[in-house]
Amino acid sequence: MKESENFYNAKQVFQKGDFLGAFDLSQKDLEKDPKNHDILYLATLCLARSGATDQAISSLNNYKFQI
Repeated sequence: MKESENFYNAKQVFQKGDFLGAFDLSQKDLEKDPKNHDILYLATLCLARSGATDQAISSLNNYKFQI
């Protein structure tokens, strides 16, 4: 599966340490493909790294039910 430009950019932004920017980019792809596990994982990781741990845990719990 070819990754979208948003997802590619989100990974690049994440690697630079802009976790909220990467989260915003990943959200755009999640709107189009809400069950994409790679995007869900990145979005959850962004939340955790940015300090939004409660939201990350909630996202992870939702992710488990979508597998």
